[in-house]
Amino acid sequence: MKQRKLFPVLLIVLFLAGCAMVTIYVTFPEEKIKKAAEDIEKMMESSSRNILYQMCSFFACPAFAQEGSVSSDIKTDSPRIKEAINQIKSWADELTSYKKEGYIGETNNYQVAIVNQPDNPNLLKKVKEIVQKENQQRNIILEEMYRLNNVSPDQKQTFREIFAKIKQKNAKTGEYIQGPDGTWVQKK
Repeated sequence: MKQRKLFPVLLIVLFLAGCAMVTIYVTFPEEKIKKAAEDIEKMMESSSRNILYQMCSFFACPAFAQEGSVSSDIKTDSPRIKEAINQIKSWADELTSYKKEGYIGETNNYQVAIVNQPDNPNLLKKVKEIVQKENQQRNIILEEMYRLNNVSPDQKQTFREIFAKIKQKNAKTGEYIQGPDGTWVQKK
């Protein structure tokens, strides 16, 4: 008899539990962030390679669009991101030469920093300007990605760290990269 009385109560509890609001937090797997960082890096490469990459991406992306859930895909297509990349490309050769000379290194936070100051005051001024402009554009890229993808504040640092790892991985031998402990080493 008791079981019959509990059955309607159990049904009501199950019904209410089924109607309860469910909050879903979208998290971005590190592999998707890494892929987005690599895509951004490829867009920053020379224009001839960039055109080839864009053509491949245009034809390949629809074929892979079904892979994974839509909510975890990372959007990187934006006029602001494209403009920031074009700005970066405009001084890329100068930045590369300063890295090669040992003046600038890649941080572990997706920024560049002065590692060794040149003795020449005019050159020092140019190095500082490049560092400031590069960091500004990198911040624009990340902020736009955060906006496009509704990235929560606790996920932002993960994006930065993964983007930094890709930049450091692509650094050339002899260029400075910052270790996890903040020390500078030349890439081997």
